[in-house]
Amino acid sequence: MVEIADDHYELDISRARTLLGWSPHHSLLATLPAMIAALKADPTAWYEDNKLNPAVVAGAEEELREVVERQPPPDHPAVQAVDTALAQEHGATLWAHLANIALGLWQLVSPFAYGLFDPVGPMPPPSAAGHELPPPELRNVWLAWSEMASGFAVIALSCLALARPRSWVPWAIALVGVWLLFAPLVFWTTSSAAYAVDTLIGTLVIVFAVMVPPQPGLSREALASPADVPLGWSYSPSSYVQRVPIVALAFVGLFISR
Repeated sequence: MVEIADDHYELDISRARTLLGWSPHHSLLATLPAMIAALKADPTAWYEDNKLNPAVVAGAEEELREVVERQPPPDHPAVQAVDTALAQEHGATLWAHLANIALGLWQLVSPFAYGLFDPVGPMPPPSAAGHELPPPELRNVWLAWSEMASGFAVIALSCLALARPRSWVPWAIALVGVWLLFAPLVFWTTSSAAYAVDTLIGTLVIVFAVMVPPQPGLSREALASPADVPLGWSYSPSSYVQRVPIVALAFVGLFISR
């Protein structure tokens, strides 16, 4: 690129040399490597010195290395304060796991409330893209056993989450909630009540598992940092301004699809 620029904008300074004795003190070919070296050495400072947005290069390799080096040790007061705050949040939000246990208990008895084990009267077979479906009684029984197994899983995992916070347990509970959302569709149930309630129960299980503080997946370093803008970003992608439209559109899509 430098060679092309020299070709297009080559200047004849012979008269300046002859008449004024002037010659340039800097050459782009000689100065550019030093500029690049200064940029690589400290990208953030280079952008600030040149009145550019330093957040653009906050995710550079050098900056990330400095961030890792600046991380406090596990016995640092800031990290210990985060651990204490997480323990307090966990103790204050045990109700969410208790709510999931109650939802799991409901899933154990719901097949009997919906009559999923009862015989199904004559009804036209649903359109399944030309594929033959099992009898409706069998499909409902499959859904009933799926709901009971999901209830056992939610209860067991929620009890485990009550005893001690583990990062993988909320995600496992949320995965069971996702299965509850899709199970009536997978088994082609004939029960509209099971279809509607499984949608509600699955949504609540996910909310109580991963949306109630302390949320899983957040590192202690991120919680201890006062900044809310991640490296390499000029704004926070997790602000409510960013979340609210996505959540609203998700609800619209859910209601339309259901």
